[in-house]
Amino acid sequence: GWYANTVVPSLVALALLGIDAIASELEDPFGDDANDLDLLEPIQQLEKEALHLLRFTGDMKAVAMFVWADAPQFVAKQSAKPLRRFLAARSELSDDSKCMVRGEPVPSVM
Repeated sequence: GWYANTVVPSLVALALLGIDAIASELEDPFGDDANDLDLLEPIQQLEKEALHLLRFTGDMKAVAMFVWADAPQFVAKQSAKPLRRFLAARSELSDDSKCMVRGEPVPSVM
């Protein structure tokens, strides 16, 4: 009767639309939406640990090849926590970029 022709198809359609809505939310987990995963913080933590590991092994020549540079405003605002700096290769930075280590400017090595 009317139950099999109206209620059951309506419940099936509602369930499929719910699955579609969930799939749309999970489709791009690394985007810019509020519920997306924040990758900038784990990357910064990995950079800190890599630099610490270089210091721990005593490879000061490799440590000297990297500096902490000020992050651009658009990158700093994308993270859940504001990121102020990122690890950069000294050779990849231009002369006018601001390189900081513990708040002190770092002279270029060129």
